[in-house]
Order: sequence, then structure tokens, then C-alpha cells
Amino acid sequence: MNKVTLLGDSIIDNKVYVESDELSVLEHLEHLSNDEILQIALDGATTDHVLSSQLEHVSEEDTHTVLSIGGNDLLNNISFLTQDFRYSPNRVLEQLREMLLPINMNYETIVQKLTDYRATPLLCTVYEGDLVGSDEFDSIAESARSMVSFFNDSIYRIGSRYNVDVLDLREIFVTSEDYANPIEPSHKGGKKFAKEIIKVSKSDLEVVFESLPEDDPNRRRPDISLAKRVLNWSPKRTLQDMCRDGYLWSTKNPFGYECMSVV
Repeated sequence: MNKVTLLGDSIIDNKVYVESDELSVLEHLEHLSNDEILQIALDGATTDHVLSSQLEHVSEEDTHTVLSIGGNDLLNNISFLTQDFRYSPNRVLEQLREMLLPINMNYETIVQKLTDYRATPLLCTVYEGDLVGSDEFDSIAESARSMVSFFNDSIYRIGSRYNVDVLDLREIFVTSEDYANPIEPSHKGGKKFAKEIIKVSKSDLEVVFESLPEDDPNRRRPDISLAKRVLNWSPKRTLQDMCRDGYLWSTKNPFGYECMSVV
């Protein structure tokens, strides 16, 4: 039997947004699957919350982890969309990159830590919501869609970088019936989401955890002691620095090395 741990926000923890006689995402999973499901995801959580209080609950016993986070980080920066954008498009894009940078860095750190475990991670994009026509979000619906698209692009890049699958929630939550309100999953949308999680976690192959050798490291990290001793070399940059620079490079080179001019 698989053990699936759910991390993230109210896209998973949607119990308070469905009717009393309807099922949440977790309850759909428990109803449709024989897997052991552990929900750590919490309504209102951000990438900071996942780093500080959710990752510690992931264990070596997990076979799969599901991460659905980032929507509240974007909501916390929604004032960005109400600015006067009459200056150059390049300046707007630069401000958007600056706003997303700490969120993307947090997200990549989360994924890096998840891949340290044996469990197979699944990353979920942020859906666009049912914003058009809503009193609160209608005026910024198009701008919000662009901001979500930029963030989701980062999720795909990070997933590719760490060889982790990405589930695009924009392909699941496609009608108003999939939402309980402009930004939360309904009973119907939650069931569709749960079915997609089950597809990923379900496998005909049994996961067998073998004991590691006594000298096997808990985390895969190269031994650089020889380089330090012989070459007098040691790393000069932190993981956060490398994540930041990698993200900035990828935003300026959206098609990778192919878009770089050859001199």
C-alpha cells in the first residue's frame, strides 16, 4: 500500500469551502483509494509555511508526496496588479520577476528538500480561478492570469530541473462548477483533482524499500574534502544564491541555450 503525503494550501485543504454533505479533496482520496493518505496541507499556507512547518512531516516511509502551493503567495502580492503600468513593458516584467523571485526561491528549496526523500514528488501548478465576474477579482482577472502563468512557468522549470512530474491544475479546474468560490475547489473540482493524484500514485509495481549500507549517507552530497585539501578550494556561493541566479538566467533565456546569440 502506498503512503501519500499532501503538502500545500486550500487547493488540498478545502473542507471548509464545500457543503456539509459534500466531500473535500482529502475525503475524495480516502473514498476512492486504498492508499494511506496524510494531509499536512493547510488552508492559508504559503511557501514559507511549507518550509517552516510542513516539510518536517515528510518521512522515509512515504511513497509519494503531492505539493500544491503558491496561490497564497501570489494573493499576498495582489496589490502589484493594481499599479499604474503606463511605463514600459520591460519595466513591468522586471518588477514581476522581482516580486516572484523570493517565492520561486522558496519553491525550489521545497522541491530540492522533497527530492532528498525516497518518495516520488508530484508538483501542482496554480490554477487561474473563476475570477471573471466576481466582485473581488473581476477587474484584475486578466492581469492575475498573467501573474499565475509566470509562476507556473517557474514550477515547470523547477520540475524539469529536478526531474519531477508536474500536474497542471489549469487542465483540471476548467469550469465554474469546479470552484466553490472564485479561488477555492468545489466538491466536483476536488474529486477531479483527487482522481489525478490517484493516477500518479497508483502503480502495478510494488515499492520495496531495502536497507541502506551502513556507510551510505542520509543525504546525497558529494565529498569535497579532497578538493579542499589538495586544491585549497571550497564553495563560495550558497544554495540560495545559485537558485536565485538560475531563476534569473532562465527568465532571461526562456528557451534555454537555444535563445542565446552565438558570437
